Amino acid sequence: MKKIFIVLAVILLLMIAAIAVFIATFDANRYKGVLISKIEESIDKNVRIGSISLNPLHGLAVKVEGAAIKDKGALWENYLVKASEADISLKLLPLLKKDVQIKAILIERLDLNIPDLPLKAPVENIYIKAGFDLSSGALTIERLTGNIGAGSFAVNGVIKNAAVNPDAHLYIKTSNINVADFTPKLPAGSPEFKGGINLDMEASSVGIAPEDIMRTLKAKGVAELNNGVLENMNILKTALDKLNMLPNLVQKLKASLPEKYSGLLNQTSTGFKPIKSNFEITSGRIFFEKLLVESDAFYLINSGSIGMDQDISLSSSFFIPKDLSDAFVKSVPELKYLKNNNGLITMPLEIKGKAPDIAVKPNLDYVMQKLAVSAGQEILNRILSNKSDQAADQSGQVTPGAQPQNINQGESGAAPVEDIIKGVIDIFGKKPQPDGK
Repeated sequence: MKKIFIVLAVILLLMIAAIAVFIATFDANRYKGVLISKIEESIDKNVRIGSISLNPLHGLAVKVEGAAIKDKGALWENYLVKASEADISLKLLPLLKKDVQIKAILIERLDLNIPDLPLKAPVENIYIKAGFDLSSGALTIERLTGNIGAGSFAVNGVIKNAAVNPDAHLYIKTSNINVADFTPKLPAGSPEFKGGINLDMEASSVGIAPEDIMRTLKAKGVAELNNGVLENMNILKTALDKLNMLPNLVQKLKASLPEKYSGLLNQTSTGFKPIKSNFEITSGRIFFEKLLVESDAFYLINSGSIGMDQDISLSSSFFIPKDLSDAFVKSVPELKYLKNNNGLITMPLEIKGKAPDIAVKPNLDYVMQKLAVSAGQEILNRILSNKSDQAADQSGQVTPGAQPQNINQGESGAAPVEDIIKGVIDIFGKKPQPDGK
């Protein structure tokens, strides 16, 4: 028995030595040209591979270094995808049948340089576990994970016709990926949105070119934004500045706001509370209904869409909390006419434009109508109250020789509609006095 163990040990050592010699002397680069040709034929792009070698540290694996992909005719410095190093684990049993099947791929860092994908942060720590059916051309992704900046992503699903015209059906989850990593570089001082986004969505697309993917992309799911901030734009101040029919509005507010809110109008950015909403993507735009966006100074209820090219088209209802609304009215009494039944200053807004030229425009037709109706009703009530007081003083008696009240008289009598409107215009169209009041 002892001799048998000795023989087995010798055989095992010989096998290990043979494997070590095979690994040391095997030149995988002999197959590099064939591999490059097959990949280029499949994706219709130019492919470059620096070197290929066996990597015994990850089981039966191949190490690929200096891999890159570019458009045909482009320079290599204008690559689309580049990976300095990738470890590819192979399945052992298929190899015995001369069939190469990938078990998993590990990529430490993937650099993307795709014009229609303005990704600023690198994609790192990529792990791919997938199966490819040669007969149908279907790529089944069991697990695809990685990091983008400080965030992470996970993907699973199926890509049909993966080597010819990919038809993808995927489930995607992200965690704390910064929105700013996906926005184009903007001029200094331009409004820029930042925040960590969590996505849980189902998506489909057809094609391999970025423009084809964006054109055919359809998705729906739930998005959650944390630590959101719009830098270089104070939405509250911008909205109030548009109410130019109220002279010195912002100046008056700054001078008399409570301490709790005194710094709001001086801030250069707008911070947001966590945002969560259902969404749908189609025709290159993200659509949503009744999206609640809330800050310390206001909240917006939005419906509309945002294009993948940063083109924004939103219809919003703008609300100021009651305590801040009361402070505004105390500073600028005319703003009471913009309060709703719950005591909140409110107005409709249109938010339109393409970054960095985004415009926030109050619906001034609504504002003027609200002012005219509210202020006009107040003036009318005051006039009717004066008439009632006069009637009570007269105790129902008609003084001999007294003249009937003239409908064209001022506030002491009945005022015509044009006088009421004139009163409203006087309130909201008056010029500021030299003392700023």
